This record gives sequence, structure tokens and C-alpha cells, in this order.
Amino acid sequence: MKSIIEYIAKETHGKAYKSHRFCFDKEVPLPSLTYDDNQAFTIRNDMYGETAPKKATSSLENLAKSLQKQEKPIFSFFLDGSRRIYKVDDIEYQKRIFPIVGGQIGVACCQRKSPDVFGKAILEKHLVLSVPSAADLGQHQDLALGKLVKDINSSERLKRLGLQLSTILKYEAKKADKDKEEYMNLGTATIQDRMIECEKRVVDELVKKNLLHEDCYLIKDGSLQYPIAPRSDFKELAKYKSNYRRVVGVSKSFNPELIHDTRNKSNAATIANLPLYCRTPVARFERQSCG
Repeated sequence: MKSIIEYIAKETHGKAYKSHRFCFDKEVPLPSLTYDDNQAFTIRNDMYGETAPKKATSSLENLAKSLQKQEKPIFSFFLDGSRRIYKVDDIEYQKRIFPIVGGQIGVACCQRKSPDVFGKAILEKHLVLSVPSAADLGQHQDLALGKLVKDINSSERLKRLGLQLSTILKYEAKKADKDKEEYMNLGTATIQDRMIECEKRVVDELVKKNLLHEDCYLIKDGSLQYPIAPRSDFKELAKYKSNYRRVVGVSKSFNPELIHDTRNKSNAATIANLPLYCRTPVARFERQSCG
């Protein structure tokens, strides 16, 4: 087999170019994805997520100290996902040049069995490629993509390197007015979505093993506000709601000016001056429609 890109071009009726390869994460600003924490949403200042009457601030010192005395921490699992994006080459389809986007996906979940003992619970690592929808894959596209992956993984080059390609994804490429950077953004989004699916799969595995319950929670790095897939059905949404009952998402950055206090004033100063063990009332928000 020639190079992997040349093989893909041949099988999808395109023409490969030996173009410059680069890491998209470093060279170009990342696209704004719905997965990120800077999403558009509306804070409901007239509603709070509290079961007791709300106050300006609440002290959790007694609860925190009682939890510290427990032998097993209530937050027993920690989940984080990452991906690196690369433009690996260009392929010509229908007299247009499209980037072939490569991705390294890693999703890791560690378990805290006692205050000082941590260990690996689940680790997923994937190498993926994203090709344009303009690639000619015939009538049975899923079968064609599966065959490409199987053939690539059987190549001596990947065997020698000890690597395996997990899947080949497709990004939308119908509009002729898009430039290469826009296509890179679309390819990046497909890889980001695949990472999200890996994160969901890890949570689902923990739930099936009955490892998440009222005494055993999971902390996930980042937002839990996953985008709703176009083909999502009620059963899938119900499963997501059930699986994430014992999952807490922690955002590393947020805008405190968005949250108002009980007098409808900015909560930023109160948040900045919170004493140890204290918190503000839990705010509720509504996600704005992306349509």
C-alpha cells in the first residue's frame, strides 16, 4: 500500500496532494463549538435550584467536615477528555480542494478509592480521520468507510508503528463558498463530537456496573450541556438524564456577572468574597435555541 492518504484518495476517487501538515490546535484559533462552556444561555433570576428557602450565601462547613471524616470520598470518579487536531493532507474532489483532518482522542476516568489512593478506572484512546462528504464512497457509505479502516489497519506501516485507526468520520462539504479554514472547523467538530460520545460511553459503563449512586459521584471536567444530536429520540434523552444524575460538571471559567442575587444585583462581588466553605444560591438557566 502507498501512503494512507494516497490510498484513501484512490478508493474515494480523489487526488491527493502532499501539502503542508500542521497541528490545528496551535496554528489556528479553535472553532467555537456547542460543547464549550461559553454557550449562549439565559439565567433565570426568578428561579433557583434550591430545595430550601434561598439565602444570600450558605455555609457548608458542617457538611464538608462530616464528609471529610468518611473513609470513602463521595466524589469517587473523575472524568476528562481531550483531543488534538491535525491537518494531515489535502485531497481534490469535484475540482475542489478539501483538508483531511486527523485527530487524537483520549478519554480517561480515574477512581479515588480512599483519600490518598487513586487508580485508573477506564481509558480510551483513538486515532481518527475526518474526510469531506464530497468523497465518493458509493451507495453503501458506512460499509465503504469500514472497509477503508480495515484495509488501512492491515497495512505494514501501521503494524510496524503499533498503531490502529479507530474510525473515519465525515464532515459536511456541500457549499462551494467555504474555504479551507471553514472545512477544518467542520472536520474538527466531527472529532469533537466523537470525543463527546466517548465520554458518554464511559459514564454509561460506570452506570451499568452500578458504580455511580448516592454515595459515589463522578466529577467531569467541563460542561454537561452536551449538544442534542439531530437524530436523538426520547429513549436516548431519557438514558442521558438517568446516567448523569450522579455526575457534576466543573467549569474552569465562567462569567460571574451573569448571575444576580436575590435583589437582582450582580453577584460578582459576593462570589469573589465568599468565605471558606460558603456558596451562593444555585442558579438555573435555560439554553437558547441554536436554530
